[in-house]
Amino acid sequence: MAILARCVGAALLVSHGLRKDIELVTLHLGPPTAPKAVRFESARLMHANPDERSCALLLEKALGAATTGPVWQPSTPGISVAVLPFEELLDEWRDPIVILDEAGEDIASAMIPARATFVLGDHLGFTAEEASLLKKRSAATVSLGPVSLQADQCLTVLHNHLDRR
Repeated sequence: MAILARCVGAALLVSHGLRKDIELVTLHLGPPTAPKAVRFESARLMHANPDERSCALLLEKALGAATTGPVWQPSTPGISVAVLPFEELLDEWRDPIVILDEAGEDIASAMIPARATFVLGDHLGFTAEEASLLKKRSAATVSLGPVSLQADQCLTVLHNHLDRR
């Protein structure tokens, strides 16, 4: 939960406010539960403070919200949750899809638009099925550098790179 809360903060927060037009989706993958997707939309988000605890509380509330399958249900303003398999979630994402991975092309030289969907896995990486689905979507793979970073650090470095473009 702590790393997910740090990811929410890194993706959405800047000094004295929120980034504009950011949508962050965090997957909660089962088992034993069905995969849940939590969507944070900065344009509508309320009650987000720049501390990990408040982000964790918002995430916890969203994960505990009643869901009716693949229909997005509001949790709190700007946060909604749905039970969605990875494939259905991919269909909702904006193209192009860009995977963040140490083995990819250096982001400094990669030709990627600022308006894209950036995807990163957890410490286990993507399952074979998830990797196959991403490949079918012609996802590009870029590297943020030669050192493995935690997910929240990846988001901070990514934002810094995109901000400088």
